[in-house]
Amino acid sequence: MSFRAIPAAVDLPAVEHVILKFWRDNQIFEKTVSAREGAPAWMFYEG
Repeated sequence: MSFRAIPAAVDLPAVEHVILKFWRDNQIFEKTVSAREGAPAWMFYEG
């Protein structure tokens, strides 16, 4: 498996904004909550 090269200088705040936009646009948090509807109330978000 190969990975894309990572630049020596990464704008981490910009990367975070891209990720947050993806989560908002795709309603990721809401989907994780609804996917566990009726399950025991426990969830751990990493990263």
